[in-house]
Amino acid sequence: MPVPLHLLGSMGWKMERPSYLIDDFMGAFPNWNVTHFDCDLDEASFVIRSNRKLFHVYVRAEDLANWPEKAEFLRLIEEAPEDNDAEEDLYTLISDACIAMLRAHHSLSIDPRQFSLQQFYVPETLYFELVEDAGSLTYLPWIKDRPDPVGLIPQIHLSNIPESSEIPHVAASITRILPTCGSDVNDVLSDTPGSVLVAGDTTCYHFKAEQDHASFLREFKILQQIKHSRLHQKYRLPSIYGLVHYTNEPHKILGVLMECIYHQGTLADYIGTGRITRSLRQTWDSQILNTVLALHRHGIIWGDVKPDNVLVDNMENMWLVDFGGGFNPAYVDEDLVETVEGDLQGVSRIMGK
Repeated sequence: MPVPLHLLGSMGWKMERPSYLIDDFMGAFPNWNVTHFDCDLDEASFVIRSNRKLFHVYVRAEDLANWPEKAEFLRLIEEAPEDNDAEEDLYTLISDACIAMLRAHHSLSIDPRQFSLQQFYVPETLYFELVEDAGSLTYLPWIKDRPDPVGLIPQIHLSNIPESSEIPHVAASITRILPTCGSDVNDVLSDTPGSVLVAGDTTCYHFKAEQDHASFLREFKILQQIKHSRLHQKYRLPSIYGLVHYTNEPHKILGVLMECIYHQGTLADYIGTGRITRSLRQTWDSQILNTVLALHRHGIIWGDVKPDNVLVDNMENMWLVDFGGGFNPAYVDEDLVETVEGDLQGVSRIMGK
């Protein structure tokens, strides 16, 4: 019977394209995440992260001749690009074969309590194809005939990052990934890293990987502006600590470290729940607006204004995060993106929720 599939909510502070987590309840086996999915009319490709390994998996309709679920496979890959439910159903459809593949290449030699960003982002990479054999779906080693998907491994050259010498640079191998609160310690082997420790430092840092050059550079510049103007000391804003580079390759940057914000969730988690009292609403509206106005006085545009980018800390105060750009048309009109007017429009619409 196919293994149940559970949709993950967020990755770090920013809501990204959904990542799917599959739990094997039938045995002692770490979770696995589908971190990349692509499909065409008659084939699909997946990248699965599990147990410090990256599995590239390809499925072609021509290899599924006598598989009873072939028609369902073709239907799902047609619908999946526009339908998260169809994508989830597709993963469930192939889960038995994938779990067999992962079991065969599972290693118990890794201590998740000592798992570093270097180990996570420089994984052993394996290639397989799923094929029909005697009416069932199985896996075979695959000799790839195409390049890997772009953007799987974060990397931006140090020379592209202005004023990078002003903050510490940390080798990825001296970090230790921390599990998400409430999760199993083994989940660090497959889940996108969020919180880390650095050797010789007891401070917990929030790690954000480079996923898009322009977005990363915009956020880095603004974090530096916040640091220089000391806005983070007066307002609830993220504080940059340093850059993380690949070990023995100091010119290859994989992400940024910020001080952790201990929070209960985002404002989006509260809207519509009845948990926001009138007094709390007034306090939050004031905190958000005053912080945005302070940013504007220092020439900083928030940009991607939406409730998902407002954290509610453990004292029920508002923190503005995510300065990488982008926009949600429900909060900011496209012609006002990354302008003072757009920020104020977004704040007004947040307040109206």
